[in-house]
Amino acid sequence: LDERTGQLLWAQRLGSDRQEMPTRSSDESNGEIVLIPSAVAGQPGLTARRLRTGESLWHQPLPARAAASPLVVARRVYVPLRDSRGTVVEFDLATGERLGSIALGQALGNGAALRPG
Repeated sequence: LDERTGQLLWAQRLGSDRQEMPTRSSDESNGEIVLIPSAVAGQPGLTARRLRTGESLWHQPLPARAAASPLVVARRVYVPLRDSRGTVVEFDLATGERLGSIALGQALGNGAALRPG
């Protein structure tokens, strides 16, 4: 929404029963962006869009639905997945390149947090 007029600037379909909120961040090359977990037509994914225009910067399919909102640490994006292995997938914030993943060995609950230091 436009903060001055309240008019809709852009929208993206997220899928049904979504609990994960988009994450707002910024990047030197893309400016302010929003990271949006979705599961449309049974296809989980993560999309980065320019905050002001909604322009799609990148999209990556996910092997399972996100278990929580994406977490940004420096130039990395971490997405916990809703699977039995407790997978966390890592992406580059600017390009969307998948950098890796780790399985923690048990299902993850909702939410993640960044602790300073």
